[in-house]
Amino acid sequence: MLSVEIRFLMQGKEVSVDSFVEVIVREVRASVREEITRTFPKNEQTMYGAFRKEKKGRTTRYKLVDKRIPLFGCQNGWIPWLVQMSTPKGQREPYKWHLSMEEALCREEARKYYAEQDYATDVNAILINVKPGSKKLFICELVDIWGFSSDGWTPMLWHLQVLSPEGEGCTPDRFGDFSVNEEDDHLYEFLYARGTFENGKLKDKWIAPVSSPTNGTLIWYPEPWKYFMGCVRA
Repeated sequence: MLSVEIRFLMQGKEVSVDSFVEVIVREVRASVREEITRTFPKNEQTMYGAFRKEKKGRTTRYKLVDKRIPLFGCQNGWIPWLVQMSTPKGQREPYKWHLSMEEALCREEARKYYAEQDYATDVNAILINVKPGSKKLFICELVDIWGFSSDGWTPMLWHLQVLSPEGEGCTPDRFGDFSVNEEDDHLYEFLYARGTFENGKLKDKWIAPVSSPTNGTLIWYPEPWKYFMGCVRA
């Protein structure tokens, strides 16, 4: 009987099958993410970014971790899976939920997900380029998200903190490292996604609708409206 022995070598050293597969999977993921970033339009590449935020006195330093992250989509969108992590088993519609972003991003389950997807594990802030492609820089930190999942849809209220970057780390068409000395204004924005929860699990695609002149966020009255107004006043 013919006996065959297979060995895996990396950089001149013999490694186990598990280690070899882990490295291959990590490199494939990195290549896919790079290709996705390269093929998207320039204004979409810099819309959302993952950062590490460090505060010292009145100065906050933002260090870029990933220049393009997806916020929507049931497969890899950061908002759906962050909500999923804290959703009770068997949860059904209507479902009122809240994400305090810094707290949610620092959960142990989130750190494990970053490692599995080959993201850096020290993310604690998501920044948004509100006007990509514009000549004027307009960057906000996503502080809170409140959602009301019902009837197959999820309207959301985003709490944004306006930032005034100092230095040349950020420009209107790209993210980078920067500092801010004081907190600026706060904004609230309504958005919605096609998706909800069923038996504690994500249902549907959780994607943002295509923009159009009549495609605004509809907030039904009274329960959803009263819920969101209570969130603002809290």
